[in-house]
Amino acid sequence: MAVQSYAQCGEDLQIAYLLGRGDGLTYIDVGCLWPIEHSNTYFFYERGGSGLCIDPNPDVAVDFTHQRPRDLFLQAALGRQPGTATYRMHENPVFNTFSDERAERVRGQAASRSGRGLVATRELPLITLDEAIRTTAFADRCEGHLDFLTVDVEGLEQEVLGGFSFAPLRPRLVVCEHLRRRRDEPVADSGIASILKQHGYWLAAYTGHDVYFLDG
Repeated sequence: MAVQSYAQCGEDLQIAYLLGRGDGLTYIDVGCLWPIEHSNTYFFYERGGSGLCIDPNPDVAVDFTHQRPRDLFLQAALGRQPGTATYRMHENPVFNTFSDERAERVRGQAASRSGRGLVATRELPLITLDEAIRTTAFADRCEGHLDFLTVDVEGLEQEVLGGFSFAPLRPRLVVCEHLRRRRDEPVADSGIASILKQHGYWLAAYTGHDVYFLDG
């Protein structure tokens, strides 16, 4: 029997392969966007899981509340430290980003590829992932157990990880978007990998779109 993936590139099935398809998994989904489409976590929500879903897009909170009531949804932008950043919003919100480099790449594609036109910019406050966990009391909600953390924030995944202390929550698995655009671009020695290795994680899988690190 075929198993349906809801994620953009099958991330949910890769997570299930690494952790098992057990029911009731707990997760933090940073850059979650929609509650079902392109979701790394809806596969697990269907199986009784629940977690903390975070996205700066103001247009998705109502959908999360209605479609995933067991989850906590936090409309917030995350960074390495508190501050502000410019949020670029595009016709297709999968291209929304705080990254100057990613925004410039999308702008260069706008004339020839759909969904990439800029529709708005907003200056938004940044908080750390640690602060997001504290303000939502999520560590208490999940009783100190976190199965996985997934981070997809269009080029600033390393910044999000830099604002996470891995305490009091320590995920069994960390998944980050990591687009490799050159043959010689590092994966095992990237900035993301360096942070996770310092915290005792090891590279378990790389798909060309995402990296998967398991707790050592």
